[in-house]
Amino acid sequence: MLNQIAIALGISPAKKVIDFAPNKEETITFNLINNENRDLRVFVEISGELAEYIQIPNNIVTIKKDEKSRGLDLEIILPENVERPGLIESTVKVSRISAAEQGAIQISTMPSIKAKLQLRVPYPSKYIESMLVVDKDDKEDKKVRFVMPIFNYGVEDIENARAFLKIFDNENNLMRDLETESTSIDSGSQAKLSSNWQAETIGSYYATADIDYDGEKLELKESFDIGAPFVNITKIIVNNFRLGDIAKFDIYLKSDWNDIINVYADATIFKDDKIYLSSKTEPIDLFVGEENIINLYWGTANVAEGDYNLSLTIKHMLGESTHIVKLVVNEDSIITSLTPERIVSGRDIIIYLTVAIVILIVVNVLWYIKKFRKR
Repeated sequence: MLNQIAIALGISPAKKVIDFAPNKEETITFNLINNENRDLRVFVEISGELAEYIQIPNNIVTIKKDEKSRGLDLEIILPENVERPGLIESTVKVSRISAAEQGAIQISTMPSIKAKLQLRVPYPSKYIESMLVVDKDDKEDKKVRFVMPIFNYGVEDIENARAFLKIFDNENNLMRDLETESTSIDSGSQAKLSSNWQAETIGSYYATADIDYDGEKLELKESFDIGAPFVNITKIIVNNFRLGDIAKFDIYLKSDWNDIINVYADATIFKDDKIYLSSKTEPIDLFVGEENIINLYWGTANVAEGDYNLSLTIKHMLGESTHIVKLVVNEDSIITSLTPERIVSGRDIIIYLTVAIVILIVVNVLWYIKKFRKR
């Protein structure tokens, strides 16, 4: 159950970042949002490494029910220097006041809402932060753009920043080397490096980027997929079937993906509006370039000969595909458009062999009679 203060009160933004400057003085404003138009009294407190540099002009804030929001001002007074570079963080905590007796403040036991206040202190000399963003083109499935936004958080300007990328497939085979153009980045500023790649096949890949900035290095890595796997049903075989028995479907699958994927199928057999089977197969692994079989079982005790539909939804972690297959159920076989040949029962084989033997006997008798007459 959601706590009442979280529903009634919000704080915006959830995070603010300010840049360090010696002896900097600044007023930071958060907005307390009255979501349910209530009369509220809240208590504000600061915790974390920046608490000693932050003053709250009024740590008790009253919000009237006709106010949509109320500003919360925090006064920041920074020192001459801060020893630790990077992000230094404090938490702004807002708690509901449940009562006040004889000047004492009683804080509600309901959970508080919180926001983050961060101070970014520059690094000595040259220092960057970045990430490798893989931007895939919606119109061209195999076109990829690699983007690296670069933030210069050092005190010195950067004259030359350039990225060298390597693209690998899932088996660590090098697919392509790329190099971006170079750029300069002033202290406290940001820039962007990018490069394009046209993939030849779909599959799973990863890219590494070595960003060189005036002799310093930053290494990045990101995995990505091109396209999505398509699992094809190559054939369906039902062996040794007699109507009334349990039919075992051997469903052969093959993937066009360049990596192993785990798949299973949701199966439905239906005719007109009547469903005869709704089942889920056991999962299997499909290896690159290889067929594998999932098995489906159908009890046919109350099934008549005729035409049916088999719906197979092949599912995996990267998507799914649905296939509708026509079934023809006979007394001694189930045939589909994906059945390579008519599979007959063991009884039928015996009948065919018996007929063949009788034919051979008749042929031999006729040959013997013909030979005897010539004499």
